[in-house]
Amino acid sequence: YRLADYSGADMTAGETAEFGDAEAVSDYAAEAVSWAFGEDIINGYGDGTFKPQNTVTRAETAQILRNFSVEIY
Repeated sequence: YRLADYSGADMTAGETAEFGDAEAVSDYAAEAVSWAFGEDIINGYGDGTFKPQNTVTRAETAQILRNFSVEIY
């Protein structure tokens, strides 16, 4: 999120993520999560959750970085 902002990307907040556990997203991260969801960088899980308090796996990190590079750069 901050890299995209620093790089001059449009930081207009995307659509609001409607995850079943959206209330568990920390306040400091809510805007970044909404932006990343709106930019199709993150999608959540198939069961409609985001699991914001879970540890991100190596594979999930790789997918996020790939999505970021495709959508932003």
